[in-house]
Amino acid sequence: MEKLINIIKVKAKTDFDLDTNLIAKDIIDSIDFIYIISEIEQQYKIEIDFMEINPEDLMSAKGLWNYINELE
Repeated sequence: MEKLINIIKVKAKTDFDLDTNLIAKDIIDSIDFIYIISEIEQQYKIEIDFMEINPEDLMSAKGLWNYINELE
């Protein structure tokens, strides 16, 4: 999880909780989200398929972590 938090912190405008919706709370914007997804795919060697998931499930660090763990 620490690696994921560090990826998010690169773009985060403020501190955040694991359950916080990062876009809704204006911690990141949509461009930051794309960067974070790209970094996650590279760092964890996974591919996020937005056709198979609800993107809202990826709006928090906890949601991203749960999805990463499902794919690994």
